[in-house]
Amino acid sequence: MLLLLPACAGSALPEPTAAIAPSSMPVPATAVPTETQTPLPTSTPLPTETSTPVPTRTFTPSPTPPAATETTSGFHLPLPTGTPLDEWQGIPIHPDALAGEETQGSYVFTAALSVADIETYYKLEMPRRGWGLLATGQGGTGAILLIFQKESQMATISVLVVDSDTVYVMIVL
Repeated sequence: MLLLLPACAGSALPEPTAAIAPSSMPVPATAVPTETQTPLPTSTPLPTETSTPVPTRTFTPSPTPPAATETTSGFHLPLPTGTPLDEWQGIPIHPDALAGEETQGSYVFTAALSVADIETYYKLEMPRRGWGLLATGQGGTGAILLIFQKESQMATISVLVVDSDTVYVMIVL
């Protein structure tokens, strides 16, 4: 490094002195600050176009035996095969139930009754157990939905037509 000072008129310029290069000065290794430098990018990556894969075939599950899941009327839910309970989680099961079983979070049973028979039974029995009828609904195929409430708990009873002699009842809490 060279240091030059401007001179005033009539004065002599000082003699230049040699500057000591930093590398010639002994410095303890712990006193040398280390610095990490990140190289600057030379270009900005541009987004690339992605495509959505198109399935080459459609998955079709293997058919199950018609006796277990489908009736002659086209009913497609699995029919219960076990012995029906008298009561499920405080909800009465119709005494004329033919078969019943607990599924994931619900209880299903079949009965050789009409939709109206099941509706009348639950509209009479549920209030006896502290349940109030909150709402009802009816589907185009003759199916009905009964919604009951007891304190903060809700229960839905769906009644579907399996065939001319059988109904399918699903209770969900």
